[in-house]
Formats: sequence, structure tokens, C-alpha cells
Amino acid sequence: MASIVAHEDFNIDEKQIYDAALATLSSHLKVIDSTSSDKYRIIGSEKRIKSLTSIKNKLRRDGIPFSYEAVREHLHDVVGYRIICLDKDDVEIVLNLLRRTFNTSDGVKILGEKDYITYPKESGYRSYHMIVEIPVYLPDRVERVKTEIQIRTLSMHIWSAVEHEVVYKSDDVSEEIGNKMQQLSLEFNYIENYLRDIRKKVYQVRGTGEKTNYAEGLSLRQLKDYRNIIKKYKIGQEFIASYMNSIISHYEDNQENGDIQGVPKFRVKTVESTAKKLKEKGLEFNKKNISDNILDIIGCRIVCLSKDDVYTLVDIIKNTPGIDILEIKDYISNPKENGYRSCHIKIVIPVPYYGRLIYVPAEIQIRTVMMHLWASEQRVVYELGSSDETKALLRELSETVNDMEEQINALSRMHKTDSGKAYTKR
Repeated sequence: MASIVAHEDFNIDEKQIYDAALATLSSHLKVIDSTSSDKYRIIGSEKRIKSLTSIKNKLRRDGIPFSYEAVREHLHDVVGYRIICLDKDDVEIVLNLLRRTFNTSDGVKILGEKDYITYPKESGYRSYHMIVEIPVYLPDRVERVKTEIQIRTLSMHIWSAVEHEVVYKSDDVSEEIGNKMQQLSLEFNYIENYLRDIRKKVYQVRGTGEKTNYAEGLSLRQLKDYRNIIKKYKIGQEFIASYMNSIISHYEDNQENGDIQGVPKFRVKTVESTAKKLKEKGLEFNKKNISDNILDIIGCRIVCLSKDDVYTLVDIIKNTPGIDILEIKDYISNPKENGYRSCHIKIVIPVPYYGRLIYVPAEIQIRTVMMHLWASEQRVVYELGSSDETKALLRELSETVNDMEEQINALSRMHKTDSGKAYTKR
């Protein structure tokens, strides 16, 4: 989840009010947002406080002089929260949960809703917006702050990310690009319906196979050894996070590069996943085998807009001092048989550990938003079990996703050199 960004230009009192509003809104959404369930799937979420520069620009466009009173009266999206679902059915379930949550919360009011999913904007933008008024309790008064919640599917989110890069960040965009964005929106809508068909087939075969618990037979000694091993990896994760944040900062210094989508996702492999991998390699679960053979206990995923951006990041990582590259697997140029595409980089970094230096391995996955869309869908199939038919559908989906990715790559390149007739942002 994206972190709250501090804006130093805000009046201190106003910043405290907006921080409190976001914290209150987040607490209301915590249960809904914290995990997926059998009834709905949430892919991710983002939250932010709009920058003061962006606020002033928006008021200026509307011909409204800036004041904090004007901000409170005329803007409802200074505090924003976005929930990204797997598909439109999940959006509807989450919407009903939100309505129930806010209707039973003291002082919280739903001021309005806008359904851009059923009725997309002319540009092709699709999402569901809910305006919610949040009470902020101060020592001497209660302030009521308007906030905006956006609920959308992953494919809607990807389209919006492309629009932000290609249209929103540009002063003038050609009519050709505008038309291509509208067409891309229609194709994303087709993809959504296609994914729903796949998911229905998956649910039809759900339960046909039993899920193996690979950690079930481990002894108490093996589990204790694993906890001891994991300590150094958890410390290593902090250092790798520092490296990755520095690399991303370097990447973002070049305005020609596309936006990183969200924040990098880090994880430490579970004992279940580690046991499964050793089993697949025909190895016993012990400290030596884990250290020698499992090089992805620490994992980091970075999602970019286009394939160009993926390879730019790969080059930066390869040239970063202090990182030793063990292996690079390019599943983008050479996808796996099931259609999986991503770039995997296995690295080793030095980490101080109880007065000595140890070397901790990790795997960095870098993929585009379209590859992430496919992987999210494939995860559903993997978790629920699947037939040969659904696997074939996923391979076909991978080809469709790749075709759309080429369009996104072309759009990203076009807007950097575009000098055509201006396209009106709608």
C-alpha cells in the first residue's frame, strides 16, 4: 500500500486535519481492504493526500481563488483512497460492504456516488467513485472533511495508469493518441469479460484436487531451525529495501521513464512455500539445503508501465555498486510454457549480522502492469485448482495480454515524441 506523503507547504493545522481524515478513513476500510476472501478479491489499495500544488492548480482551473476554506468547500478528493479489485463482481460486493460500513458508523456520511463503470467517461475512463464525509475531532471543534474512495478493477486501474502517463502528464496530446486510449479502454473491457469466463470455468472444477500441505510433516526441530534461518533474511530484507528504494529514486530522476506502479512489494518466503520448493527439488528440509538451494526466500516485486521501463530498471540494478548479480531470467522474451512473463534477477548483498558480514540472496521480479494482470488471474487458477481447459485459456490470455502490452509500449513511446494536434482531456 502506498504511504502517506507529507506536504511541507500545507499549513500545519490543515495537514493535521487531512492526516487525521485519512487515518480515520483507513481505519474504517481496514477490514474490507486487509485481505481477499472467498466472496471477493482485492488486488491492492492506495491512499494519498493531494499535494498543495495540485490543489492550487485545480482551483485555478475552476477560477476559484485559493484558501483553505475554498479547498474544504469545493474539493472532495484532497484525501483519496483507492481499492483495486479483481473484477466487476468484486467491485459490487465491496461497494455494498462500504455502504453497510458507513451507514452504521457514527458521524460518517456518504455524500454521493458516481458510476463511471456503467457509464464510462468519453475518454474511456472507468471506475466507481464514492464521496464520504469524515468527522475529524479536534480539541475545540469537529471538522468535517470530504474524502473520495475509488473502487475499480485491475484492468481499469491499468488503463488509468496508462492515461496518467500518456495523457495527464502531458500538456498537449494528439487526437490520434486520444483515440487510441479510447480503443484501449474498449479492449480492456473485453479482457474483463474474458477473465470472468475463465474464472467461471475454474470455479466449475473447484475442489477436484486436494491441496498438499508441505509443511505438515516437519518436526519441531526443523521448524525451529527455519525460524533461526529466517532471522538473517528479515534483516537482509531491510537492506534490500534500502537498495531498491535508491534504485527507484535513480530511475525516477529521469522524467522520460514511466511511473512505477505503487510501491515495491517485499515478502519473506513462508515455511510452507520453502518446504514445497525443496520437495520439488528432491531435497530434505534442513538449514544447509535451504541456504544452498533456495535463493528467493527474500522476494521483491516491482511493477512498471511498459517493457521499456522493465529493461531500464534491469540495467540500473546491474550497474548498482554493492549488488552481485547471480542470475537473470528473462521470461518476457522467453515466456514460461503456461504464459507467465516477468524478468527475474537473483542477487546477493552484504548484510551486517551480529558483528560480522553475511551475504544474503534475494530475487527481484520486475514486470509490467499487463504481466501483473495475467499473474493475478493465474494465481486464482492456481489457488482453486484448474483443468487443462482453463490452463489453455490462460495461455491464450497471455497472448492477448502481450498484444495489448505492445499497444501500451507504442503509446508510451508516441507521447514522448508527439507533436500533433492537441487532444482535449475529458
